[in-house]
Amino acid sequence: MVPVCSAHGGRRDHAAVVSQPFCDAVGPSAGGPARDHCRCVGHSVATRSATVSFHRDRQDTEAAGWQHLLALIDEAVADGRTVFKPFVDLSAPERRQIVTLPPAIAKLTAVKHLVLYGTNLVRIPPEIGAMTSLEVFEPYTSHRLHWYPYELTRCAKLADSTVSTRVLYGNFKFRPPFPKLRPVTGVGEADFEALDPGVWGANRCGPAASAMGRSKVSFTRSGSLAWSAPTCCRSW
Repeated sequence: MVPVCSAHGGRRDHAAVVSQPFCDAVGPSAGGPARDHCRCVGHSVATRSATVSFHRDRQDTEAAGWQHLLALIDEAVADGRTVFKPFVDLSAPERRQIVTLPPAIAKLTAVKHLVLYGTNLVRIPPEIGAMTSLEVFEPYTSHRLHWYPYELTRCAKLADSTVSTRVLYGNFKFRPPFPKLRPVTGVGEADFEALDPGVWGANRCGPAASAMGRSKVSFTRSGSLAWSAPTCCRSW
């Protein structure tokens, strides 16, 4: 709760108390910027771009921030917490290093409330669809996050979210364009070697298929995640 002064009769002598829902969702600021500046969809009708493209940032999986985030996920899985605010525990430089979430978020099946406030994320991995208990999703002020994966619709209990809609592709506020998508191709036609997994997914690109068109999530002995989806050709 934060006290705020309000004007009354020309004097600021009346204090009001307002709720700041994300006051505990911000990590330490020391050490440099926590995210990169982004205006690629503009900030008004006058400044919107004629064309837009996906952020091409590749995730450095050797970075200290990535390793720290993996450890925080393991801790959350171990203690079964229902609220997960990982970026609060990362330093500003570490937060800047994170441009996507690890596939290991699929293990967070007890989490009901996911807070991604003010991050440097440019994409959310499809594994978020495995967070079956998720009820509240808050990526608010993550201004480089212009789109969300379809798999988010698999979170059947999701009922509340706080999103910076002005930075979304094609948003209602000032209608920036959508990026040009790759043509739809079949598995036999796709050149997966030409796809950059750091841009189109997180770890690798390749065909994904499963019996009866159902998605499957499994974990290898090392803890890495294997995902398959019912589409004939996709990246992950």
